[in-house]
Amino acid sequence: MIKKLLAVALCIGITAAGCACSVESAQQGYERILELVSKWTLSSDQSLQGKRTFGADNYTGSYTAQYRDFTGREMLFGGTQLQRNLGDRLTIRYTICLAGGRVRIVLLRGAERTVLLQDSGNGEQTVTLASGTNCVAVEAEQAYGSVEIQCI
Repeated sequence: MIKKLLAVALCIGITAAGCACSVESAQQGYERILELVSKWTLSSDQSLQGKRTFGADNYTGSYTAQYRDFTGREMLFGGTQLQRNLGDRLTIRYTICLAGGRVRIVLLRGAERTVLLQDSGNGEQTVTLASGTNCVAVEAEQAYGSVEIQCI
């Protein structure tokens, strides 16, 4: 679905560029389309197991959850942009306290998947966002316990 939407966005961008628009205005239009598409990438508030609060944009904010036999993936923070307005650096602070099951906090950058923390513990990492799709997610398998994430 996302690939189809990106293809449509690219076609619109190319069409706009061919209509005597400036490269800058075509790029801004393409960025707006990518922003709109990226909102579908994140899990809706209603589908989350916990409480998410966004910060200055969809890349920043906080999330807390108490899992009781939860299995699934929650796409919490991020989006799809050529260049993020607030820069390409993101600091992610996280804590997992498990009584059972498995939990991973992951950073998805395009096709690249980086596990930031697996099972119980805490930490902080500053990452560089790539051009395109970047997302901070939680992956859980029969998880019992708490998760806290802050992206700044």
